[in-house]
Amino acid sequence: MLIDRNVGIINLCEMKFAVNEFVIDKKQDEALRHKKSAFINESKTRKGVHITMVTTYGVKRNEYWHNIQSEVTMNDLFERTKRK
Repeated sequence: MLIDRNVGIINLCEMKFAVNEFVIDKKQDEALRHKKSAFINESKTRKGVHITMVTTYGVKRNEYWHNIQSEVTMNDLFERTKRK
């Protein structure tokens, strides 16, 4: 999923289901970097492209996590608006 924002950023969203935190390994990291590069090359965008992970329980912090600019979890998607 792509979210093209008016602030000069495109969020390239990768959605993954996992029963715990999603773990990015070397192969997954290479795939994400390839998707980002291919999107930039094909679209010819001049906007910044950020990888956003949409996961059940978040992304585990490890040596491959640094390429992720933002993440959305199941709790973020189903959070209720607080009333005053």
